[in-house]
Amino acid sequence: MPRRLDPNDIQRLASAGMLRLDRLLSNLGHCSRGSCRQWLRQNRVCINGKHALAPKAHVDPSTVTVNDKSLVEFSHGIGPLSIILNKPPGFVCSRADEGKEHPLIYSLLPKHFYWRRPLLVPAGRLDKYATGLVVLSQEGPLIHRLTAPKGKRNKMEKVYDIVARRPFRGDEPLLFSSGELSLRGEAGNPCLPAQLEFLDDSLSRARLTLREGRYHQIRRMLAVVNNQAVSIHRRRVGPIELDEAEIPSGHWRPLTSTEYDAIMTYEPEEVDEVVEAETILSAE
Repeated sequence: MPRRLDPNDIQRLASAGMLRLDRLLSNLGHCSRGSCRQWLRQNRVCINGKHALAPKAHVDPSTVTVNDKSLVEFSHGIGPLSIILNKPPGFVCSRADEGKEHPLIYSLLPKHFYWRRPLLVPAGRLDKYATGLVVLSQEGPLIHRLTAPKGKRNKMEKVYDIVARRPFRGDEPLLFSSGELSLRGEAGNPCLPAQLEFLDDSLSRARLTLREGRYHQIRRMLAVVNNQAVSIHRRRVGPIELDEAEIPSGHWRPLTSTEYDAIMTYEPEEVDEVVEAETILSAE
């Protein structure tokens, strides 16, 4: 069985005219290699303006059209794909929702993105009720950089805006930054230091910076202080900050090469485990 090509293989072979048409269409998610012949019989694929006849033909992707659309443009490029999504509430960050009760984030994207190979996967999920920034990528090194940081003291930070059901007491920033907060069911395994900043005088809105990603971590952190999160919105991951005006809720755009380089070279700031009490209460 031939090995599966990664996106860089596809780009390199395609640019040299060495990639088979059926394999190109399959890796870009348009049809399976087995169904490619049917697509050709339906005259859905053209090469240099002429209907394609041979699935095994080696092609230059720039000469291929699918349903009268340029394959390269329609596929958003043939190389590795990475995108930024502004997730709305109610969508699941998964490839398969077993309960079928909520739509997947892939329903917000072009259909063929779901079938691209290697898989286009989230680099850090949000629960179905949370909103905001989700990075999805086919590139292993990018996903690893965002989700598997180098060490305990310099993990890639993720910043969330939170609305709490009840006003915060005022001592939560000290507790969250202490490195001693243990979630229920995780005694002896405290959370890494996190920074909580109050955003208004009501003490019900706050900005939380995390450097790890435990299961429902924000909701469980608030539960420890007898509170609940009404809304959770991720606004930043490392150097990538969500611009709501550019990417409204439910929309997406490709990650730029500048943003990719920024992620790969980003050095998170080290953080002290305890902050001074006067700093904590300055927003009161």
